[in-house]
Amino acid sequence: MGFRDRGDRDRDGDEEFGGFGGLRGAPKTGKKCRSCDFVDYKDLATLRRYLSAQGKIQSRKRTNACAKCQRLVQRAVKRARFIGLLGFAG
Repeated sequence: MGFRDRGDRDRDGDEEFGGFGGLRGAPKTGKKCRSCDFVDYKDLATLRRYLSAQGKIQSRKRTNACAKCQRLVQRAVKRARFIGLLGFAG
């Protein structure tokens, strides 16, 4: 395949360039954030869902939390650690 100018690049449906997503592929599907309800530092069962076995806070990618909920979880875990409800290590 030779050189192609910009006029040949059809972003809205050309199968050669990945379909309707253009050059970057298909559009992402929305994930449901399961922590959009209220997160409390006293609710240890909910907080332990967001901790690894070593006691680290898991990433947004693993927990499927939106950015806002991840910040709420982070604050709640840190508060629970500070007052002694959760340990700093696993």
